[in-house]
Order: sequence, then C-alpha cells, then structure tokens
Amino acid sequence: MGEKVKIKDNVLFKTIMGLWAYFKKISEKEKIKKEKIKRAKNSSVKPKGFFARQFGVYTFWILFGFMFLTVIVTVFNGKSDEANADKPSVTVEKNYATSPEAIQFARNFTKEYFTWVVSDEGRNNRKTVMTKYLAEGLDEYAGLKFDGLQWNSKFLNAEIKKVEEKGKNLAHITFLVSFELSKGKEVKQASKYFVVPVAYDGKTFGVYELPKFTYVFEDTTLKQVVTQKLKTVNVQDSNKISEFLPTFFKSFAQDSKDKLNYILSDETVTDGLNNSMIFQKINSSDVYRKNEKGDKNIIDDGNENNDEFIVFTEVVFVEPQTKIPFTTNYQLTVKKEKDGRFVVTGIDNLKNKEVKTKNADEDEAIIVEDEVQTIVE
Repeated sequence: MGEKVKIKDNVLFKTIMGLWAYFKKISEKEKIKKEKIKRAKNSSVKPKGFFARQFGVYTFWILFGFMFLTVIVTVFNGKSDEANADKPSVTVEKNYATSPEAIQFARNFTKEYFTWVVSDEGRNNRKTVMTKYLAEGLDEYAGLKFDGLQWNSKFLNAEIKKVEEKGKNLAHITFLVSFELSKGKEVKQASKYFVVPVAYDGKTFGVYELPKFTYVFEDTTLKQVVTQKLKTVNVQDSNKISEFLPTFFKSFAQDSKDKLNYILSDETVTDGLNNSMIFQKINSSDVYRKNEKGDKNIIDDGNENNDEFIVFTEVVFVEPQTKIPFTTNYQLTVKKEKDGRFVVTGIDNLKNKEVKTKNADEDEAIIVEDEVQTIVE
C-alpha cells in the first residue's frame, strides 16, 4: 500500500515539473518577443538633437565643397587672366573726321567755297561765311584771291569720291564739284576734283588746311572676280540644263509668283521681273557641278551623286516700251529633282569669290595735288 502511494506521488511530481517547464518556456519566448519589440521601438526613436547634428554635417560638407570649387575656379581664372594680360589689347578708335557728319560738313563747306560774287559785299560775305569753317591762321577767304577776279561762281553739285584718313580725327574728303562761272552774259560750266582737309577737335569739325585741287582717274582697277574652282559637267547634263534655261528666264520675266515658284525655290527671290522686261535669248551658258572641292579642269564622268549645278549665263532682255535690248549676267544654282525636272534653288548666291585687281603697270593712277590760290587764271 505504501509503494502505490509513492508511485502516485512521483507521477504527480513529474506532471507538475513538466507543466512548470512548459510555462517557463512560453514565458521566455514571450520575454524574448517583448525585448525584440522594445529594441525595434527604441531603434526608431532618435535621440534629442539627432536631426540637428545630421543637418550640421550635411551643411558642412556642402559648404566645404562649394568653397573648394570656388578656390579651383579662382586659380584657373587667375591663370587665364594672366595669359590674356600678356596678349596686346587692340583698341579701335573711331576717326570722327571720316564719319557721315564730317562728310556733310565738308559738302557744306564746298558749297560755300564755290559760291561768290565779285563785289565788296560779296568779298565781305565770303569772309563771314568762311570764318564758320576755317581753323585759325588760314586765309580768311579760303585761298580765293579777289584782286583782279572777274568771274562770279554758283555751286551746282558735289559728288563724294574718296575719304582718306590722315591721322587721329583727321581726313581728306574728295568731291567732284560742278559749278557755274559767269561774267556778264558769258557763262561757263566747270567741274573740279576738290579735297577738303577736315579735323575734329572733340566738339566741332573744321577745315585745318586750305583746300586742294586734285585729279582722280576714275577708270576701275578691277581686273575680274574669280569664282571657286568647279567641276565641268558632261555634255548630256550640260545640254539638258541649256534647254531648261530659256524656260526659266521666260517665266522669270513674265510669270506670276505662283507660276514662278514651280521652277524657282529660292526663298530670297520672291518675285521675278513682273513683265518689266521681256526675255529674248540666251547668249551663252557654262554649267559646272556644284562641288567646292572639285577641279574646274576635270571633266565630269557623270557618276556624281550630287544633282546640283552652278550655271553662269549671259541673258538678253528687251525693254517692252522702247524695244531696247539689254545683255545681263546671271549665276544660277540648279537642282535636278527625282522626277528629272530642274528647279532653280539660288540666283547669284555663289560664295567664296576672289577679287583681283590690275597690276600697277597696267593702269597706274596718278594723283596730283596743288594748294589752291585761285581757280580762275
């Protein structure tokens, strides 16, 4: 009987111990779980001043980077400025004695210079007028001698021919002057090349020397304008374009804008001649391939992919009212469209032209200047 009670006590003890172990284990798991939750919660809570410290760190590095870039830029700019300082500076000063205002001043002086009347009153008037133009120390009549003078003068016209710089705010301005001389019933018209020495003192213009007579050989010294080297086209393309030219120039002379646009696509040319002239004929035409790197002496083999051509033409137009023919030159840029028709894409639009002058020994101009005392011998 005693043994049975002992066995029962052992079973109860073990049962109690097992339950206690079970609940302990559950309790530990709950404790671990709570600690994890607490740690997670604590990790999301920032200490006081945390954000301010972070902002300060970021601000420091941003300012540091900005200062660093500023120093680098300053150093390199300083070197650039030093390099530029070594280069000589070019200052272009305006010469006011060559300005439009100076030319007008010289023209006004010229008009007064070639206007006089042989009389005491005329002499006094000239002296008064010339005072407005002449610098101190110059002849009060601007070089005209009234003693023995018999001819009156009337200014007709002054055509500007040349403006030459002679120094800082100094210039010689040359006119071709037409004037009329009269003595009683006798009247003569004359013309002279006349040089007005003009100076500008910062306030006004003035004639600083007595004017001069000169002579200007007006024949041009221009020899020719040479175009860029171009490649000649084959005979087939040349013939097709030559056949197209009369059609174009006839339309250019008489067609409206809408019709002309069918064969002219140059935006800078909006209208043709609007019937002001009548197309008569093409005297000549030279056709080249539009190829800046080409050689004008090389014959086109017809294999070029470029379908643009440069055409130089000599065209005759007739004035409708008088029937007077006029021969003119045109340079055209012609493009061959995919359907085979030709369109003018440019008129007188070729660039890279070179101006050549005659040699000095071919046509040497001689300028002779004499200080004027009187223009009537």
